[in-house]
Amino acid sequence: DAGYQNFQTVLHIVAAWLVFCVLRKQKMDLTLCMIAAVFFLLNVAPFRAVQWVICINYILACIFALICVWFLLRYFETTQRRLWVGAMSMVCCAVFSHPASVAVILFCIYIMWQNNESLRRILILVGVGGGCIALAFLASPNHVQTQGVINGLNFERLVTNPFWYLGRLATSSYWFSPLAIQNEPHELEIMLGILFCMGVSWLFVRRRQWMFTHWAIWTVIMVLPFVNNASDRQIVGPSRQLYLASVGSSIALAWMICYFCQKINGKRLQQMVLLGLSCLIGG
Repeated sequence: DAGYQNFQTVLHIVAAWLVFCVLRKQKMDLTLCMIAAVFFLLNVAPFRAVQWVICINYILACIFALICVWFLLRYFETTQRRLWVGAMSMVCCAVFSHPASVAVILFCIYIMWQNNESLRRILILVGVGGGCIALAFLASPNHVQTQGVINGLNFERLVTNPFWYLGRLATSSYWFSPLAIQNEPHELEIMLGILFCMGVSWLFVRRRQWMFTHWAIWTVIMVLPFVNNASDRQIVGPSRQLYLASVGSSIALAWMICYFCQKINGKRLQQMVLLGLSCLIGG
C-alpha cells in the first residue's frame, strides 16, 4: 500500500535527521553531520528495511536507539536525572521494536566508559536491557526473530557472518554490485570485513580520531545480533539486518571524505560534495 510505504519513507527520513542531531550533539562539524545524514538516507545496502512494510520495526528500533544515544550524550553534559530515565526508556522501546537493537546497550556502555561513568550506572543499563530481552522472549517465544537467535549454533556462521555483513556494507551501500544479490558470503566481502575490523581495532588501541572510532565500533556492534543468522532465512543475503549498522558506516564514510578534504585544504571541496549530495536527493 502506497500510504504505508510513504509513512515508512518518512520514518527513514526521521532516522536520518536523528543521525544529524546526534552528531551535532557530539560537536562534529556541520558539513560532516549533513554529509553523514545524507549518506545514511541514500544508503541502499539495507533498502529492504525501507522497502518492505513488515520491516518497519528495524526503522523504529533505529530511531529509538539514536534517541537513546542523544539522551545519553545530553546527560553527560548536564547530569539531569530525567535524561538518564529517558535514555533507559528509549532502550526499552528499541528492544521491543526489534530485539536486535539490544546491541545499542553495548554501544552505550562503551561511550559511558569513555566518559568515566560509574559502574552502578552501567549495571543499571545492563539490567534494563536484559529485562527487556527476557520480556520480549516471554511475550513471543515463537516469533521469527527469536527463532533466528536461538537457532542451533553454527561455528562457521559465528565466524563468517560478522565479516560478511560488514563486507556487504562496503560492496552495496551506494552502488549496485553483483555481490549485493548473492545469498552466500563472498571472499571479497569477508576480506573487506576483516580489514574493517583490523582498522577499528588499530584506531581503538592507538586512540586515534575518537569520533570516527565511536561510529566504526557502532557498525561492528550492530551486526553482532545476527552472527548466527542462517542464510536460508534470507532471500539475497543480508539487507534489512544492516539498517542499524549502516548508521555507523555512513558516518565513517562521511568522516573520511571530510578528513581528506581538510588534508588538502579543501573546504570548498567539502561544500561541492554537499551540493552534489543535495542534488542527488532532489533528483
